[in-house]
Amino acid sequence: MVKELQATNAGGGGGGGGGIPIGNPGSFKAGVTNLGSGVSAGTVTGLALPGTPASFLLTVKQPSNGLVLVASTVSGTETSDGFSYSLNGQTDSASYKLAWTAAF
Repeated sequence: MVKELQATNAGGGGGGGGGIPIGNPGSFKAGVTNLGSGVSAGTVTGLALPGTPASFLLTVKQPSNGLVLVASTVSGTETSDGFSYSLNGQTDSASYKLAWTAAF
């Protein structure tokens, strides 16, 4: 599943608070990929993005009592079709998910 998001500038508020501007509005697409058991690296393909993203943000969604795993993209593999990733360890079940956000 791929979702399209639109970034907006954070608005300032009264009372001493205020948002942090993020610059020019940008375009984002996001999705979630299921990970199998024993996975420590892989490739996500078939995204059909509108272009090569400037960056991908990856997070690992763990099951209850699961391992805390960190994901990163493999440099130079990012394309409009997808990316390769590596984890800091192996999944111990098929209940993990890789959540990704592509920023253009």
